[in-house]
Amino acid sequence: MEKALLELIELAKTAAPELWRIALQQVDVERFSNLTATIIALIVFCISVVLFKLMLKLANDDVDLFMIVTFTGLASVLSFIFAVGNLINYVQKGMNPEFYAIKILMSLAGQ
Repeated sequence: MEKALLELIELAKTAAPELWRIALQQVDVERFSNLTATIIALIVFCISVVLFKLMLKLANDDVDLFMIVTFTGLASVLSFIFAVGNLINYVQKGMNPEFYAIKILMSLAGQ
Protein backbone atom coordinates (compact mmCIF):
# COMPACT_ATOMS: atom_id res chain seq x y z
CA MET A 1 0.00 0.00 0.00
CA GLU A 2 2.77 2.39 0.93
CA LYS A 3 4.61 1.65 -2.32
CA ALA A 4 1.50 2.44 -4.36
CA LEU A 5 1.02 5.69 -2.47
CA LEU A 6 4.64 6.70 -3.07
CA GLU A 7 4.26 5.93 -6.79
CA LEU A 8 1.10 8.04 -6.91
CA ILE A 9 2.88 10.97 -5.22
CA GLU A 10 5.79 10.67 -7.65
CA LEU A 11 3.38 10.62 -10.60
CA ALA A 12 1.66 13.76 -9.29
CA LYS A 13 5.02 15.53 -8.95
CA THR A 14 6.02 14.75 -12.53
CA ALA A 15 2.58 15.30 -14.09
CA ALA A 16 1.81 18.63 -12.41
CA PRO A 17 4.31 20.72 -14.43
CA GLU A 18 3.09 19.11 -17.63
CA LEU A 19 -0.55 19.80 -16.76
CA TRP A 20 0.32 23.42 -15.93
CA ARG A 21 2.11 23.83 -19.26
CA ILE A 22 -0.85 22.35 -21.12
CA ALA A 23 -3.32 24.60 -19.25
CA LEU A 24 -1.26 27.72 -20.08
CA GLN A 25 -1.08 26.60 -23.69
CA GLN A 26 -4.87 26.20 -23.71
CA VAL A 27 -5.21 29.78 -22.45
CA ASP A 28 -3.12 30.91 -25.44
CA VAL A 29 -5.36 28.90 -27.78
CA GLU A 30 -8.46 30.51 -26.29
CA ARG A 31 -6.89 33.97 -26.63
CA PHE A 32 -6.15 33.31 -30.30
CA SER A 33 -9.73 32.12 -30.76
CA ASN A 34 -11.04 35.31 -29.11
CA LEU A 35 -8.82 37.47 -31.31
CA THR A 36 -9.94 35.66 -34.46
CA ALA A 37 -13.61 36.02 -33.52
CA THR A 38 -13.04 39.72 -32.78
CA ILE A 39 -11.47 40.32 -36.18
CA ILE A 40 -14.24 38.46 -37.99
CA ALA A 41 -16.91 40.35 -36.05
CA LEU A 42 -15.26 43.68 -36.86
CA ILE A 43 -15.17 42.75 -40.57
CA VAL A 44 -18.88 41.89 -40.41
CA PHE A 45 -19.47 45.17 -38.57
CA CYS A 46 -17.71 47.21 -41.27
CA ILE A 47 -19.57 45.45 -44.08
CA SER A 48 -22.88 45.91 -42.24
CA VAL A 49 -22.29 49.62 -41.71
CA VAL A 50 -21.43 50.13 -45.39
CA LEU A 51 -24.52 48.19 -46.48
CA PHE A 52 -26.64 50.05 -43.95
CA LYS A 53 -25.58 53.42 -45.31
CA LEU A 54 -26.01 52.29 -48.91
CA MET A 55 -29.47 50.82 -48.34
CA LEU A 56 -30.53 53.81 -46.26
CA LYS A 57 -29.92 56.06 -49.25
CA LEU A 58 -31.91 53.76 -51.56
CA ALA A 59 -34.83 52.94 -49.25
CA ASN A 60 -37.07 55.97 -49.55
CA ASP A 61 -40.49 54.30 -49.45
CA ASP A 62 -39.58 50.75 -50.45
CA VAL A 63 -40.65 48.35 -47.68
CA ASP A 64 -38.33 45.55 -48.82
CA LEU A 65 -35.29 47.81 -48.79
CA PHE A 66 -36.35 49.19 -45.43
CA MET A 67 -36.32 45.63 -44.03
CA ILE A 68 -32.81 45.19 -45.40
CA VAL A 69 -31.80 48.46 -43.76
CA THR A 70 -33.23 47.22 -40.46
CA PHE A 71 -31.42 43.88 -40.80
CA THR A 72 -28.07 45.46 -41.65
CA GLY A 73 -28.41 47.93 -38.78
CA LEU A 74 -29.19 45.11 -36.37
CA ALA A 75 -26.32 43.02 -37.76
CA SER A 76 -23.89 45.88 -37.28
CA VAL A 77 -24.94 46.45 -33.66
CA LEU A 78 -24.82 42.75 -32.78
CA SER A 79 -21.47 42.17 -34.47
CA PHE A 80 -20.00 45.15 -32.63
CA ILE A 81 -21.25 43.83 -29.27
CA PHE A 82 -19.82 40.39 -30.09
CA ALA A 83 -16.47 41.93 -31.09
CA VAL A 84 -16.22 43.94 -27.88
CA GLY A 85 -17.05 40.88 -25.75
CA ASN A 86 -14.38 38.79 -27.43
CA LEU A 87 -11.86 41.61 -27.22
CA ILE A 88 -12.47 41.90 -23.47
CA ASN A 89 -11.88 38.14 -23.06
CA TYR A 90 -8.71 38.40 -25.16
CA VAL A 91 -7.31 41.19 -22.98
CA GLN A 92 -8.28 39.52 -19.70
CA LYS A 93 -6.64 36.23 -20.65
CA GLY A 94 -3.54 38.09 -21.74
CA MET A 95 -3.25 40.07 -18.53
CA ASN A 96 -3.73 37.09 -16.19
CA PRO A 97 -3.18 33.78 -18.00
CA GLU A 98 -2.36 31.94 -14.77
CA PHE A 99 -5.85 32.60 -13.41
CA TYR A 100 -7.44 31.11 -16.51
CA ALA A 101 -5.03 28.17 -16.41
CA ILE A 102 -6.16 27.50 -12.84
CA LYS A 103 -9.80 27.73 -13.98
CA ILE A 104 -9.07 25.15 -16.70
CA LEU A 105 -7.41 22.78 -14.25
CA MET A 106 -10.25 23.22 -11.75
CA SER A 107 -12.81 22.45 -14.44
CA LEU A 108 -10.87 19.28 -15.32
CA ALA A 109 -10.90 18.29 -11.64
CA GLY A 110 -14.65 18.82 -11.50
CA GLN A 111 -14.61 21.83 -9.17
